[in-house]
Amino acid sequence: MRPVPLEIICYHCEQAAEKILKGYLIQHDIEPSRTHDLRLLCKRCTDFDKIFDEISQSCVRLTAYGV
Repeated sequence: MRPVPLEIICYHCEQAAEKILKGYLIQHDIEPSRTHDLRLLCKRCTDFDKIFDEISQSCVRLTAYGV
């Protein structure tokens, strides 16, 4: 497509990341908060695995596309 629909692509990336982070929390018996804030969700995931620190900046950038 021309122009490339970057905003909708980023929106779907944010949604996918949100579902993955919430799924990870559920896997660890944590009820995820009703939020679209990937930074907050990522921080909660870091409590279980420090590897989430590596994606925290990406989460910050994607959060803006969630609304």
